[in-house]
Amino acid sequence: MQPSSSVPRAASAFRRLLPVALLFVVGEAAPLQAQAPLGEPSTGPVIEEFGPVFLIPFLEVEPDREMQYRVVFDVAQSSDTPGEVNRYIESVARFLNMQARAGVSLDRMQLAVVLHGSAAKDALRPGPFAERYGTVNRNADLLESLAEAGVEIYLCGQSAMSRGLPGEDLLEPVQVALSAMTTIAMLKKEGFVEVN
Repeated sequence: MQPSSSVPRAASAFRRLLPVALLFVVGEAAPLQAQAPLGEPSTGPVIEEFGPVFLIPFLEVEPDREMQYRVVFDVAQSSDTPGEVNRYIESVARFLNMQARAGVSLDRMQLAVVLHGSAAKDALRPGPFAERYGTVNRNADLLESLAEAGVEIYLCGQSAMSRGLPGEDLLEPVQVALSAMTTIAMLKKEGFVEVN
């Protein structure tokens, strides 16, 4: 007596029909389409020239206005085009603007940004930046505005050395630290939450 071959045939048929069955359950995938934003973002009230954010008329989860926000932004990337605003640094401005619009006072926000990797060049003063890259460093104004709002700005010393960025070429508010890793570890010990 030969063993029945109906089980292997059934399994094979099931494997062939599975993709078809999934189409009925899941439905045909809709083509990806760009969605128009719901309104226009705008800057301010803390950083007026950077960090555009949206007002959300259907907001359901409000920020805690009594909480102390201690946040360190880990910024290791920059734009491929020298001089363009670094969107990762601009996220710090966005954080300040959206929290302030939601009623969180500036004294409840203790923020730091740690620059390293390709973002190290964004800490250069306008003159040295223009000499190296032949264009304006728009991040200089952004970092100055953040510093005026109380944001601490750190530059990884290892990145500065490996990329040939001497201390005299750096923006005034930038503090050179031993390394990004060390600085982030120290800030986290002080209760900062890391965002990257």
